[in-house]
Amino acid sequence: MASAPHARTTVIVEGDSELNFDDGNTIESNRQPPEPLSHWRLLIHFIVGTFVFVVVALLTVCLSLGIDYLAKTGVNSVIIWGLRIAEYLLLVVDLLLFIVFVLRTAWRTLRKL
Repeated sequence: MASAPHARTTVIVEGDSELNFDDGNTIESNRQPPEPLSHWRLLIHFIVGTFVFVVVALLTVCLSLGIDYLAKTGVNSVIIWGLRIAEYLLLVVDLLLFIVFVLRTAWRTLRKL
């Protein structure tokens, strides 16, 4: 009785990394473990994230100034109301994402110490 040929399926995961599955249910991986983040890299990550938060907050301020200008020129109050809601939502989402970013960065930093 002849046995079935040994089949092998290759799945590309990321770049050159691959997981090889064969019919013996074994898994081989060429993935490298993630490199540990240095303290400087975490600091740079935090500074860049804070900069992104500040840029979005400044855009919210510009939006507020634009809405004030439109309100003074007599634009319909329903449109002004809708723009104000969008302004406040942008600010709240930006703040919430910044808080999540700070907490995650602090957690990663504490884990690496």
